[in-house]
Amino acid sequence: MFFRRHERRSSPQFPRLGSSHGIDRKIWATTLALLLGIATLSAAQGTASSTESQDSDEGQIEDTFSDAVVVTAGRGEERLLEVPAHVTPLNMEELDRQGFQVAADEFRGQPGIYFRRNEGDNDSFLFINIRGVTGNHGNDTFLALLDGIPFVGPDEEVLMTEIPYAAVGDMELVRGPVSVLYGRGGLTGAVNYRLLDAGERTSLRLSAGSDAYGRGQFNFGRAVGEHSLFLSLDALTTDGWREHLGQDRFTVFGRGIFELGESTSLNVMLNRYDRDTEHGSVIPTLADGTKLEVNGGRRGFNGSRDIGAETGSTMLSLRLQHLPSTSLQTEVTAHYRDRSTEDTLDFLDIFGFAPERNVMAVNGFDADTEVSVAFLDAQVSWSSDRVRLLGGGSYERATLDETDRWTGQFGFTFECGFAFYLIEIDLATGNVLNSDHPCWVQGQHNLTGDTENTFSAFFAQGEFDLGERWRLTVGARYDRFERNTFLITGPELTEQPEVNQDEDNVSPKVSLSFTPSTNQTLYFNFGEGFNSNFGPVWQWDPSFYIRDTKPTTLRSYEVGWKGIFNNGKVNVTTAAFDIEQKDRIVFLSNPAAATDFTAPSTIVTTGQLFSSRGIEATARLRATDSTTVELRGSYVDPEWDELIVNTFFGPLDLSGNQPNGVAETMFYAALEQRLGDRFSARVWWEIYDDYAITQDNQFFGGGYDLLNTVLSYQPTAGWLDRVDLTLTNLLDEEYDFIFGGSRTAVTHVVPGVPFQARLIASFDF
Repeated sequence: MFFRRHERRSSPQFPRLGSSHGIDRKIWATTLALLLGIATLSAAQGTASSTESQDSDEGQIEDTFSDAVVVTAGRGEERLLEVPAHVTPLNMEELDRQGFQVAADEFRGQPGIYFRRNEGDNDSFLFINIRGVTGNHGNDTFLALLDGIPFVGPDEEVLMTEIPYAAVGDMELVRGPVSVLYGRGGLTGAVNYRLLDAGERTSLRLSAGSDAYGRGQFNFGRAVGEHSLFLSLDALTTDGWREHLGQDRFTVFGRGIFELGESTSLNVMLNRYDRDTEHGSVIPTLADGTKLEVNGGRRGFNGSRDIGAETGSTMLSLRLQHLPSTSLQTEVTAHYRDRSTEDTLDFLDIFGFAPERNVMAVNGFDADTEVSVAFLDAQVSWSSDRVRLLGGGSYERATLDETDRWTGQFGFTFECGFAFYLIEIDLATGNVLNSDHPCWVQGQHNLTGDTENTFSAFFAQGEFDLGERWRLTVGARYDRFERNTFLITGPELTEQPEVNQDEDNVSPKVSLSFTPSTNQTLYFNFGEGFNSNFGPVWQWDPSFYIRDTKPTTLRSYEVGWKGIFNNGKVNVTTAAFDIEQKDRIVFLSNPAAATDFTAPSTIVTTGQLFSSRGIEATARLRATDSTTVELRGSYVDPEWDELIVNTFFGPLDLSGNQPNGVAETMFYAALEQRLGDRFSARVWWEIYDDYAITQDNQFFGGGYDLLNTVLSYQPTAGWLDRVDLTLTNLLDEEYDFIFGGSRTAVTHVVPGVPFQARLIASFDF
């Protein structure tokens, strides 16, 4: 079942581009052997002693791995060691100390996960893949949760900029399908952003760093009788390390927990988020990946105008919990959020690129969007000594009102140059060259859309202790979902017929875990995830697209082992997985359009097949009371089992190729050392392998490694609680995220962040 290899088509030696710090397979094999060797040695030294004195030693284990409790994987509190899935808990304050800058930095150094940053502000346009699975459009393969509430837009994409990071206390990263408990989007996993708790506190954190970075965070919490209130204020400003990459952000978060009786409580959360950000530009390349010299170099800006985004969002959540007895618990959650965004963007135009004239091309795009989401969820859980039952249902309604406009040289005539909103930029000066062209249009209406999605579901799960060492978990979920879209398109404001689609899906789950001792867990996990394949609104324009789709599904098999050895000094986690995805989106030419010019040109259907398999491993060793070593690594082997795409020259069979943008291997190593009573230091090294840049797999590259450190000082008295100096990309490594906007050619790069320094002072009053 695991690690099956498909026959790959013979091909020439692929050229390698970029930093080319790919990990040699022998090095990776050695690293993996080291991880497992540590575990084996620890088991040999520690299991015997722990078997004899396990009960007495169990309470002495101080490592957070053994004590951690997580809630996401099973939708209820579970000891991390016993969860039958690969789950990583993360702390937001710790991520800030380690140089968290923008969305997706929480995934850095995490096994089985890789991401690239594309056009925009290094924050808005992310391509994140978990276990090698890429998306139809952006990040629609995993699920973001906010305190267990699905946090995705009507286009099924996780918009990371909507996460109120300033209000997040910690997060849980779950690998593997989670659709059985949380529904659509949970193909490859989920990250649950858990909001700050109300509590007794008054704290202030001030940060300053490179590129005029400044941030202030103030938290205030008080108990009022049996109730508790909490307020958090967060303000951030930065110029950005590149020209035109500045950002201003302000967040106000409030939370109250009200005791309504001995067994009933109401949790109320309110968040207001405002963000004004500039967008940087990309650097074009020749087809072989050669980067061109551009105005301002890596730090320069070559955009057509002042591009960026202004976003404002409001979120309100109410959660009522009632415990009729010690074994029975009910919970109802109501959640509402709205977001308004004004985007001004430049999208790279590979067809207008003219390197012989030293000209790059972009398409000018503007969009005004209004999104509202209303979510209701109810669950009931009952537990006894050997059984835990969970069931419930949810309903979500999401609306999207969007207006798109385009700017540039436009017209499919000889006079207009057969151009699609073409903007030519001189690479030497950054000036726009064709703004006086007679076919130039400014903010021409392209699309106005009114979209409504509804999702309703019922789920059930049971956990059964089969004796003292075995636990069986079975569950299933039924989802029903529908989209209605009405569009007004083109400069003439043509009203299109309303397009409707409704589907349903059943998601099963089975896991079996075995605990040979209280400090070890072996597990097998089977699950299915799904997504609706609704996608962005422009794919629903009936004048261009005929839709004939069904949900995409992913089937996953996983085996894993977790262990704590030598009285908590060594923690080890390993997981091996084999997944297969079917019914991905396919765009096919409409045969009727060859003879009928009024017919839509494209058929949107499903049918692609994709698979991936791999292994993830982590090890944490507390060598002494003052020294801790942490190792993480993963190997992912993804492959298109069936991929046939349309080209101008007919169908192109890319079956057997790797997906672009997936690094097969990654490695992370960290050393944390306490230097006396007041000082400590942490040094960590991240290594990411090369990846396929183009769909035809003719170009690989993009591998890089980063060395980072944080130095900490903790005084013994006074209001000053801690001072941290964080230095990321310590050696100022020059690296790029590389993209193939064409199936056969490298098109552009986005420079990676250089050396950055940040000083954080934390006060506790």
